[in-house]
Amino acid sequence: MHMKYSISDAIDLSHSNLNNFDYEVAETTEWLVLSNNNLRVVGNNVKNMKCLTRFALNDNKIENVSGNIGLLEELAWIDFTRNRLNKLPEQFANLQNLSGLGLSENEFTEFPEVIYKLKSLRKFGFFSNKITMVDYRIANLTNLVKMDLSNNNIKYLPKEIGLLTKLTWLNLSNNQLTEIPSTLNKLTALEELGLGNNKIEILPDLSNLTNLRILPLFKNKIYRIDNNFSKNRNLEKLDLSDNKLKYFPMDTILCKKLKYLNLRNNRIEEIELECYEYYFNKYNNFIE
Repeated sequence: MHMKYSISDAIDLSHSNLNNFDYEVAETTEWLVLSNNNLRVVGNNVKNMKCLTRFALNDNKIENVSGNIGLLEELAWIDFTRNRLNKLPEQFANLQNLSGLGLSENEFTEFPEVIYKLKSLRKFGFFSNKITMVDYRIANLTNLVKMDLSNNNIKYLPKEIGLLTKLTWLNLSNNQLTEIPSTLNKLTALEELGLGNNKIEILPDLSNLTNLRILPLFKNKIYRIDNNFSKNRNLEKLDLSDNKLKYFPMDTILCKKLKYLNLRNNRIEEIELECYEYYFNKYNNFIE
């Protein structure tokens, strides 16, 4: 075992081939890195880490998190990405200062209920799990700025997701969504919204999302668009490839910042660009 660095407030034991962690850590330690080891359990011996604010546990084999983790009340960021977790202890709710949480690439089949209690959460990574739904309590997480729920099996989103008005980045790509709630139109701070590779048939009005820059909608079943995008004045990239569109609202090309528009593999028979040629050339847009 080789300690990469150890100073009074930071310890790095990543890539140290650790099977367990039973070392005494100074109470003043603020940052502990245990990434890329062989740990299966974490939290049994964290009682003295009262000052810990950042805890990296990604790329281990963790199956169980001890309830003692709830004693780390100063914790602001913890990363469990690429482990074997399918549940979290109730005491996790004590981490009321937690603003960043990584749980991606684990084995969750249900959304952990304790997450709904983390009201300071700003960045939440939960991609590549196996959950099928998120319930109405997602509305509790009103401070969320970034959330990644891609690569799950989500079939349903509650209308309450529209209450997360601080979101600037939301990724729901690679799920099983057949529709998205109209309340998504209330997320006016959104800059990127990922909805690619789902089963969405109708795209609701998103005209209130005036800060939206990137909107991937590829590989869905969209046959109708209830939005002409002309009010999405900051839109730069729109990908509607591999859908079932027969008609596309060409007023979208009036978006002054639009640089990329992909309509490949749809059922559109004709697009009249002539009357929009001035805008199309002026703003250097690109269409596929």
